[in-house]
Amino acid sequence: MEAQGKLTLINFGTVAGQQHSIFAFNSTSITNAGTLSGNVELGAAADSFNDFMRIGNTIKSGTVAGIIDLGDGADQFNGGAGPKLCATAAEPTRSHSVRATTVTIAVSSGGIDGADRIAAGPGSDTYDASAAANSVIVNLDSRVHFAFAGLSASGADIGNDHITSFENAIGGSNHDELFGTSGANRLVGGGGTGRYQRPRRPRHIEWRL
Repeated sequence: MEAQGKLTLINFGTVAGQQHSIFAFNSTSITNAGTLSGNVELGAAADSFNDFMRIGNTIKSGTVAGIIDLGDGADQFNGGAGPKLCATAAEPTRSHSVRATTVTIAVSSGGIDGADRIAAGPGSDTYDASAAANSVIVNLDSRVHFAFAGLSASGADIGNDHITSFENAIGGSNHDELFGTSGANRLVGGGGTGRYQRPRRPRHIEWRL
């Protein structure tokens, strides 16, 4: 499905394409309780994507067999219970998704990455800023750490994102600050020097120096 103008889609069935299930250029609103077979690529406008719907007293999660690329702009993504790979901008090749896991790739590939709101949903979810060349700050916790707001990620490459339901974080190649929660976290630093992190009780910490 290719949309040149504004698109509002409520899907209960199956939307399939050879490479893309949805390719949209302007403002897009998607509610998916069915199956999107193929990548979802959205444009530079402010987009919203809800991968679930309340049907009567039941919450039905959708399925996306492909990459969700939110594009540039101030976007909002609310994940259901299924496996997904979600990119907040157009560089979706650095990570993979597994069952009940959301990987959100935070880095724009040329446009202006706006203030995104990303709710990962159930599962073990990762906020991935590994493609960032400039410093990033990722605070998975709801608490403020060293004046860094809770449930936030910010940096010159990733914009200012509001993030919820993430358990893991991956930094970029510069001086990054990663903050975990009171639960089980995996915090991974990339290259670079002068790194600092203070998770509360992480299960796994890894620096790739």
